[in-house]
Amino acid sequence: MESLRCFGGCLSFLHPGAPRRRRQSELNLEQSNFKRMPSELPGAFDFESAAQLPMSISKLRSMLQSFDFVTSTDEEVMNCAHCIFEQMIYEASKLTGSALTAAMAETCVLQHQSLSKMMAHFLACKVNWSTLPLKAGSLEESIRTDLRAQEWALYDEMKVVLAKPAVLRALVSDLTKAFLCDPAAESFLQLALYFKGFHALTTHRVAHDLWERGGIVNQNAALMLQSRMSELFSVDIHPGATIGNGVMIDHATGVVIGATAQVGNDVMMLHQVTLGATGKPTGGAKRHPTVGSRVVLGAGSLVLGDVMVGSDTTVGARAIVSKDIARGSTVIEVNKVIKRLDVTTPLAKDMKWLMVQDTMPDMDYTQMWSI
Repeated sequence: MESLRCFGGCLSFLHPGAPRRRRQSELNLEQSNFKRMPSELPGAFDFESAAQLPMSISKLRSMLQSFDFVTSTDEEVMNCAHCIFEQMIYEASKLTGSALTAAMAETCVLQHQSLSKMMAHFLACKVNWSTLPLKAGSLEESIRTDLRAQEWALYDEMKVVLAKPAVLRALVSDLTKAFLCDPAAESFLQLALYFKGFHALTTHRVAHDLWERGGIVNQNAALMLQSRMSELFSVDIHPGATIGNGVMIDHATGVVIGATAQVGNDVMMLHQVTLGATGKPTGGAKRHPTVGSRVVLGAGSLVLGDVMVGSDTTVGARAIVSKDIARGSTVIEVNKVIKRLDVTTPLAKDMKWLMVQDTMPDMDYTQMWSI
């Protein structure tokens, strides 16, 4: 239902007024008009060239496998973003032959010139309020005008934030992580339009940017996005939480991440994961977990308090973690470690941006694994 609502929002965003069903003849005429437009004009779309596969999936997959979420240059990020968007254009062009999908493909994908603008438009339509409380003595038309102004403002803000180098890197990394790791992800268009974990995470990245700028307006706008994200996607991420690049939230329903939580790069979490506090007073100190890089958080797992989950760790489904976990561990049940990685094994570089150093003291392996 939310996807259908989004597509309706995309259409109303471009064509104010009540939506109506378009006939196939109208769609064919619109498509032919697109064909006649000179390709050099801004916003013009060439259906004939889009129908040509820009890059084979195997070649694109190989390129993405060599993409590093942290160390790849900004130029490499831009190149990957361009290749991913070209692939989306190709995939969307295949949907223009049916009245069921033509409007969606044209308004959500084909009219845009970049990945960041496409996602900004898509999410602005999706998370914008569809109604506001009536003002005393106001007319319904004035409410629609207020909503339209807010929608445009949200689109403009998202467009700017998602084009920032650091945020675009995260956007590309998140898509790459999901495409390479999720066997259900058969195309980039599928990820961009239908995966609510990606929608929630991208919305959070905009909210986090607003939150970090400070000020009553920016932070209230960030909290508004958090509220809408929770309502639409059942994902509650405080805008103050810091989340690295290449993060995948699979299924996403019920995920909760607290304000002072920190999540590393190349992380996968499933539904109903909680990175929360213990409820004890902290006096404003950090009260949520720090999760390292290359971590898997299983469905329903709880990580509570200001604890460190080391890099290369797997937290099993429904496990509860309330103590520091050494790097390379596998955790099940309540703080029960059943496996640790050989500390002599060379590992990829740990993330550098975390405030907490990702090192754990040596432990006596002769003791019980339960900590």
